[in-house]
Amino acid sequence: MTDLPLAHLGETLYRSGYTEPRLRQFWGAATSEALLRNNPAPAIHHCTRTLSDESATAADRALAGAALLFHLHRTIPVTEVRALLGESFDTAAEAGLITVDDDEVTAPFALTPYDLPVGVPRGFRLGDENLYLVADHGTLTTPDVLDGKFVLGLGGAGRTLVSITPRDHVGVAADIGTGCGIQALLLARHSDRVIATDISHRALRLAELSAGLNGVTTIEFRHGSLLEPLSDPVDLLVSNPPFVITPRSTDITFEYRDGGMTGDRLVRELFTRIPAHLTAGGRSVCLGNWEAASGTDDGPETWVDDADTSVFVIEREALDPIAYAETWIRDGGIPRASTAWNEAASAWIDDFATRGVDEIVFGYVLMSRSDNDVPTIESADSAGSQDTSSLAGGPSGEGSIQNPGESHLGAGEQSARARGVPHHDHRDSDVAGIGRTRGDRRDRVPARRTSSNIVISFREHRNPTRSPWNRGSASGRSSTSIRRWPGSCLSPMGR
Repeated sequence: MTDLPLAHLGETLYRSGYTEPRLRQFWGAATSEALLRNNPAPAIHHCTRTLSDESATAADRALAGAALLFHLHRTIPVTEVRALLGESFDTAAEAGLITVDDDEVTAPFALTPYDLPVGVPRGFRLGDENLYLVADHGTLTTPDVLDGKFVLGLGGAGRTLVSITPRDHVGVAADIGTGCGIQALLLARHSDRVIATDISHRALRLAELSAGLNGVTTIEFRHGSLLEPLSDPVDLLVSNPPFVITPRSTDITFEYRDGGMTGDRLVRELFTRIPAHLTAGGRSVCLGNWEAASGTDDGPETWVDDADTSVFVIEREALDPIAYAETWIRDGGIPRASTAWNEAASAWIDDFATRGVDEIVFGYVLMSRSDNDVPTIESADSAGSQDTSSLAGGPSGEGSIQNPGESHLGAGEQSARARGVPHHDHRDSDVAGIGRTRGDRRDRVPARRTSSNIVISFREHRNPTRSPWNRGSASGRSSTSIRRWPGSCLSPMGR
């Protein structure tokens, strides 16, 4: 038995240099790029060669051992692990983070470093720019089809949510579908208290390990489906839910990504229920997939009918049903051209056909509840007189797309549509600026010229209140959608 806390193990790993910047320096840019392509072979080769090199420094040997053990899922000699972890060796073993078999050690879980992006609050403590995350080893290191209980580490969608989440201080925040706990850990840096929910007991256990490694004690982990564990409203809610649309006829499902409902029903239910769980002035930031069909204008901005909640939707990417099926069949580790691949593809295609789906959208949905019931617009006439030409600054459409809280078409339900407007090329961090004070330049989303067209719609409702997106502006309840027409993919859809 050891009395050392898990946080001591995290500090030991940090002192060994087991961080993202140091690893990139250790094995080089080409190897780092290979890892991004899900190719671990160059990293394994470099680390194995370092351990076998008698002239290698102790620092390099420690870094090679940590990467092989925790990141690349290799078995290494117990002597190397004891030299790496020192007095934290027993702590790691008791927590189940390493398994000792005679003179060899393996790590049953991936324990990976994460270098915090600019904008996430940090203090002055050594190592405060780094987090350690515990998850299952995935397709990077195993050729087998993943288990349905698999707990994902930090993927592309998770990184996106990190970058678009507002980082001002709040009292209570919630992470819905916490997974490995990355969002909850970052929320804890600017929230007095965090509630993290997940339907997977396994995910909650690994997220608790992550919290322990990072010395975070302000997160309350609750078991349950989506919003069910929330008993009180929160000031900030984030969610990277299991949004992947999977046919109910397939046996290939994963708790971390598949919602277990037909079509996009899970995200529809989540988005429509969120307003009831926000405080006055509270905000939410979510990711999701939803289906689109010809002849319909149905999207998240139409699902939420709470009169006090504004909705801002950015459709980041759209895939046709075949490309979507390929993406997620491959994600599950099924070999291409195998019988299982062909059967899964048929199931996906047939499932989308039953609902007439033309494409599946990946996007961001931001909501904010009003914190002011007093109208701030003097009259509907003065509001209705505003020139909407600012949507496109000139014949070619050059200009910037205004924050939805700064474009007003008057009281009553109206809409403005602009085609041929240049596609926005905003950074994800620009989206996180929504809701900041008027003087913050991040309240505007920059635009650029592409081959895509956009539809920007603003639906204003009666009884206008101060805009929840820009608290210095006057607006009614707005539902805003920035749509990407086929022809441009801005980012990977991968989780």
